[in-house]
Amino acid sequence: MSARGVERVNGRTSDERLIGHTIHALDDVDSTQAEIARLAAAGAPEGTVVTARHQRAGRGRRGRVWWDGAGDSLLVSILLRPSLPVAEASP
Repeated sequence: MSARGVERVNGRTSDERLIGHTIHALDDVDSTQAEIARLAAAGAPEGTVVTARHQRAGRGRRGRVWWDGAGDSLLVSILLRPSLPVAEASP
């Protein structure tokens, strides 16, 4: 706890959100991952969230196709910008 009684985690106070400060809630999208990648390329800040009620071209792990019925799932991607260089990340 800081002197003011506000807990700090990773340099942020509890009222400073890392994730969810910007949320793009979409009905239909090709893929939440593709949408978050477009937003990242356009300079969106870390913690930006994309949700969708349906996606037409979703991808799972290892490139597997992800299919959902319209309105059956809440699909979410979160933009993270870790300070770890990609070359040092685990495969």
